[in-house]
Amino acid sequence: MLCRKTLVYLAQGIVRTPRHMMTEEKSIAQVAELEKRATSAEQQLCALKEQLEGGASSAASRANLEARLRELLQRMYEDREECETIRAQRDELKEENTRLQTDVRKCEYRIAHLMRTIDGIENGKYHDADKDQPNTQTWRR
Repeated sequence: MLCRKTLVYLAQGIVRTPRHMMTEEKSIAQVAELEKRATSAEQQLCALKEQLEGGASSAASRANLEARLRELLQRMYEDREECETIRAQRDELKEENTRLQTDVRKCEYRIAHLMRTIDGIENGKYHDADKDQPNTQTWRR
């Protein structure tokens, strides 16, 4: 028979499992990394814009600059899409985590009442009406 300490230990193991914590921390880290990359891209764009406005560049360097700007813009769009995907996954995981925590609380409530009933039966608090009657059930083999 499972003792109360074992059940409480098992219930505590369900809440805040490392998998859910790691997933949330991982998504936060991914979003932070994407924001860092976006900031870096913005700084590079500003530097390139200053170079372009300087007017000291030739037609070839302007073409290279324009190609570099288009590349950075494309990367920013890709990063934005990836960031939105990660945020959507994070929101879904938060909702799932909330549902699972609710389920855990329900199970803990049930376990507490079952343990109280088991303790009551073991201590003789509850009277078993079937004990007073003879066993009339026959078993088939």
